[in-house]
Parts: sequence; structure tokens; C-alpha cells
Amino acid sequence: MASLLMAQSQRIGSASKAQEGHSYLELSAYAKAHRFALMRDEGRMVFTLKDAQGEPVTAATIRTSAKIGWAKRRLQTPFI
Repeated sequence: MASLLMAQSQRIGSASKAQEGHSYLELSAYAKAHRFALMRDEGRMVFTLKDAQGEPVTAATIRTSAKIGWAKRRLQTPFI
């Protein structure tokens, strides 16, 4: 009985890791298409807005930029 539970637990864990990897790839593609960078930081996913040259946009850049409206619209676009 214990070995059956252990095998089932390992199968579920493997399936979960595979799904997580697939989902991360989908999010990465979405982020790239919408000018975001996606990375993992200590187990958390971090999205960073990129400018037209592909450089990260910082909070200071957004505050001083004439593109505040563009950045706000990008940030408010719902993730699918």
C-alpha cells in the first residue's frame, strides 16, 4: 500500500513539473509578444516591461517618460 502511494505521489509530482514547464514556456511567449521579460526569482515569476529597444523599463523611466500612457496600457493588459 505504501509503495503504491509513493508511486502515485511521484507520478503526480512529475506531471506537475511537466505542466509547470509547459506553462512557463507559454507565459514566456506571451511576455515576449507583449514586450515583457519573464524570469524566476527565488521561486517567483517576475515580469519586466521592455522599451522598443528591448531594454528594461524602470519605475523612474516610466515616471519621467512621455510614454506613461503607453506603459499603463501595457501593464493593464490582462494576461490570458
